[in-house]
Amino acid sequence: MDDKGKGKGQLYRPFAYTKDKVVQRILNRMASRSEKGILKYRNTMETSKKSLFSWISHAQEELMDAVIYLEKVKDIISSKKEEK
Repeated sequence: MDDKGKGKGQLYRPFAYTKDKVVQRILNRMASRSEKGILKYRNTMETSKKSLFSWISHAQEELMDAVIYLEKVKDIISSKKEEK
């Protein structure tokens, strides 16, 4: 057990709860993603020491990936419309 009272590989996470199921799903995913990152990198966003330039570059890369994913979704939607 670690110092947070959970089993190995599990972190304690205080939770925010909302009546909005969509928002709750996002909160759950964000918490899970944070836990995975902490276990993988042994660091948190709070304690990370990247430069401002690195943070901007990383955000740009993530946003470029998002644009690619959205373009793929548009292609899928377009191909389904053409099938009808």
